[in-house]
Amino acid sequence: PPRSHTLVMSTLLMSAVVSASVSQHSGCDSSSSAFDYLLHVQQWPGYFGKSTNDFTMHGMWPSRQGPDESSYPCDCTSEPFDDTKLAPIAQPMNTFWPSLDGTNVAFWTHEWSKHGTCAQLPSQLDFFNTTLAWRQRTDVFGTLKSGGIVVGGAYTAAQFDAAFKQALGVTALLGCGGGQNLESVAFCIDHNATKLIECDDSVKSGSGGVVSCDRSQKITYARSAAPSPHPPGPPSPPSPPNPGPTPDQCVPNEHGPKCSSDSDCTPYPHCIRCARSGYCTETPKITTVEV
Repeated sequence: PPRSHTLVMSTLLMSAVVSASVSQHSGCDSSSSAFDYLLHVQQWPGYFGKSTNDFTMHGMWPSRQGPDESSYPCDCTSEPFDDTKLAPIAQPMNTFWPSLDGTNVAFWTHEWSKHGTCAQLPSQLDFFNTTLAWRQRTDVFGTLKSGGIVVGGAYTAAQFDAAFKQALGVTALLGCGGGQNLESVAFCIDHNATKLIECDDSVKSGSGGVVSCDRSQKITYARSAAPSPHPPGPPSPPSPPNPGPTPDQCVPNEHGPKCSSDSDCTPYPHCIRCARSGYCTETPKITTVEV
């Protein structure tokens, strides 16, 4: 054939090979770092048998859509996780990105190595700080409460959609386990981590755990799902109606030891600061984090 036709056909063939190089993979794909959006996944600790009043982070994962929806880039560089680089955000990391089954550092190491190395953000600190900032900005617990969805009830997928759409302008992906118990809430964020976007239809209809709720049935927003997917710890005793100060530690929803400054609280387990009430608390002081 003429040379011009040969070049055209060669170019088309190479394009087909490049396109197929991503779509032929499923699951973790370490052969290509290409991705379309970031999947920001928060988990409901109550599903895992944990006493909680807020959602915590699972991860922010570079992800793909369309014909490549079933695959995602992973392990894109060999840069090892270094928790010392997260010193400026150590407090919110421990509070809002705890491991629900194992140590925090092991959890963060996994999230960085498998997903963070592919996110194309400048540093480890940027990756984790940006993820936490989006958690704060979406405020899943508060957004659901404002939309009339509270712990202990069962609601339709349309009610969840309406709550998120009203507050954030987009809907969320809903993950369930143990039947129709809410396990996770996930959002799609643009490639550069600068804005929330509506998830592509290929993502909404995907087969992953983040879209595992049956949208035709009510979803239970349980305080503690049963059975728990992990062996639960010992049951927590019921809280007294009017909690008084706890003399030697800080626990959720109760006053800790009396204090006049943050330094008074550091000797006590789980206490991180002196609250305005004059008692130590395990709740961190929230400050706005720029994305």
